[in-house]
Amino acid sequence: MKRFSAATFIFTFIVFSGYAWCADFKDKNSTLWDIRNKDNSIYLNRFSASKDLTRYDIKTSLFGESQWNFGTSRWDKVTAGLEAKKIVLKYVYLGESIQFIYGDLLDYMTFDPGNLSYETTVKLGFIFPLSKKLSFRIWNEYSYNLEQGAAGLNEVLIEIPYKVNENLDVGIGWRHTDRIHTFDSDYATTSVVLHF
Repeated sequence: MKRFSAATFIFTFIVFSGYAWCADFKDKNSTLWDIRNKDNSIYLNRFSASKDLTRYDIKTSLFGESQWNFGTSRWDKVTAGLEAKKIVLKYVYLGESIQFIYGDLLDYMTFDPGNLSYETTVKLGFIFPLSKKLSFRIWNEYSYNLEQGAAGLNEVLIEIPYKVNENLDVGIGWRHTDRIHTFDSDYATTSVVLHF
């Protein structure tokens, strides 16, 4: 019940903040099929409300993310935070976020599972357009736990999204997750993104 209440609060906060912000909404649903261990496949949902700061050409987002593990039938990780991102030199993506994290995934990290903690994530990537509707993206995400003063995750992601229309994207990709303090995973990924 505690996890459900936290997820409900996060979703409500994002929705109402988005309306107040006159923001764009995005809901990304991904399935991560673990190539190394079939019991570690994941369903990942990320809901965000974004707004452009045109003066600085920066996009800011309030987001909530939940990660369901098919093997354990539990929410591995629930996250909520604020992200800022910018495209420089046309193809280079820079991002920084700060977020609260909670869930069973934390027992693989440097602090106790079931406790609320907070971390920051740095993102660096490249976006290469292949056509008007198709692109190739590769990026790295490095997460650092501020409470414990220790690295948590380092992930390398590759994605080929296809823009079906203004409201729908689909994609395939690959994701390597280095949990730093324990096991690694390699995933084949599929995604569906809805834009509102």
